[in-house]
Amino acid sequence: MTVQDTLSTSSALIERVQLQDPIAWKRFANLYGPLVYYWGRQFGLNPDDASDLAQDVFHTLWKRIDGYSSGNFRGWLLIVTKNVFRDRWRKEAHLPEARGGSDAQLLFDQLPDPLKDSSSQLHQADESEQLLVHRALEMIRDDFQESTWSAFWRMAIENESAASIAVSLGITESSVRHAKFRVLKRLKEELERL
Repeated sequence: MTVQDTLSTSSALIERVQLQDPIAWKRFANLYGPLVYYWGRQFGLNPDDASDLAQDVFHTLWKRIDGYSSGNFRGWLLIVTKNVFRDRWRKEAHLPEARGGSDAQLLFDQLPDPLKDSSSQLHQADESEQLLVHRALEMIRDDFQESTWSAFWRMAIENESAASIAVSLGITESSVRHAKFRVLKRLKEELERL
């Protein structure tokens, strides 16, 4: 099992969110809020506007999450985010003091289309997956003793060998591999539970 194996969005989480479960919504927002914010920054928004975009996206999701049925959830979420960004830009373009004009549209047009540009999609998926993994790891960090976490981190994230980690931590190589397995299993459970 690798960190990448844990990345699929759990259908159980989506179902709970679709049922408007407040606990599921909180966990969902904690996991995906930073990703939507990141995308907003990638769209060229300043931090405050990226936060506003994230709020608008989650408001839209609250009303339309039933529209998601199956497939690539993060791809669907990116499309929702781009549509909210586009709608917001269009509304603000009609205000007399609106800024951006064609510059904002040019910026938006330069964003990769997740349905057409597979190389850009792959790069963006790598970045968004890293963000999600790190966010989920932050959420489970306190569930482990320091030695277990250190063994996992060094082997799974820093790609150190089990032998060198075992020597420096004074444990067996088997214990290092087991620590990695335990944290990845917990990470997968967390993402499925979310």
